[in-house]
Amino acid sequence: TLALRLPPSEAPGPEALPSATPAGACDRPLRVLLVEDIATNRIVAQAMLERLGCRVACAGDGHEALRLLEAGPDPYDMVLMDCHMPGMDGYETTRAIRRRGDGLNAIPIVALTANAMGGEREKCLEAGMDDYVTKPLREAELRRALSRWLTQGQ
Repeated sequence: TLALRLPPSEAPGPEALPSATPAGACDRPLRVLLVEDIATNRIVAQAMLERLGCRVACAGDGHEALRLLEAGPDPYDMVLMDCHMPGMDGYETTRAIRRRGDGLNAIPIVALTANAMGGEREKCLEAGMDDYVTKPLREAELRRALSRWLTQGQ
């Protein structure tokens, strides 16, 4: 039998970021596109985002992320992008989004990576990502990233 025990949340709960709306900046739940190829990581990150009041759509690779971004009709407020995925990785996907001529090219993209080695943050920024959070993902760090980037866009 395999059991997965998750540590208690570091965050006090959804009330810390009401409806994931930084400082009451908008009147609807925030829409986040989570791009992650590992199912367990996707489940954990999605649960954290939902506890923070976000509406979450998931993509398992860069190609699927591009399809979801283009599908509309409701735009996403942010993309959380895994850097290392098979096929189209997060760097390539981000560059493709940034090359677009439409409004999608301005969406905040926050890198998700297990690689905390020096130079990784710079590599993410060079690819066009706006920020960087490391795995294992912590809810408090995720909340800060949501607040930092989504407040700027409102």
